[in-house]
Amino acid sequence: MTSLVQEVNALIQSNLETIIAYSNPDEGLSSLDTYSQKMEDYLDVLEEMTKVLAEGVRRLRSKQRRFESLAAEADRSARQFADEGQGKLARAAYARKQVMRQAFEAFREEADMQNERFQTLMDVRLRLEARLTEVAQERAVLQALQSAAAVGA
Repeated sequence: MTSLVQEVNALIQSNLETIIAYSNPDEGLSSLDTYSQKMEDYLDVLEEMTKVLAEGVRRLRSKQRRFESLAAEADRSARQFADEGQGKLARAAYARKQVMRQAFEAFREEADMQNERFQTLMDVRLRLEARLTEVAQERAVLQALQSAAAVGA
């Protein structure tokens, strides 16, 4: 994922004037179209990845809540058994609580990490969409200039 983010960041930071300048006047639009197509391809990949990560975060959060509920249930059972004087059952319920709590923490940590990746990709995606809009505007200006030059010639 890191290399993908780095590649997209490099693409976003490309200088439009340089892209146009290194092509001859007739190829300026073509260069921008190629650049736009590459950004759209990355946008498709980022969209798919964000969908997958969002679903993963949702699933992990659901498991997190489930194990949190199981830990709370085991805690209630441990207290009830302790109140009833059933020490052995209280210890077993407390041990179950600890295991459920560890599972809850593991799912929480994994969900947090995946959510962080999701947020990173969403940020990159938004910046890429903004850059794509900027390129479309630059293309329209370049096309207008070329049309005006063709009419004036």
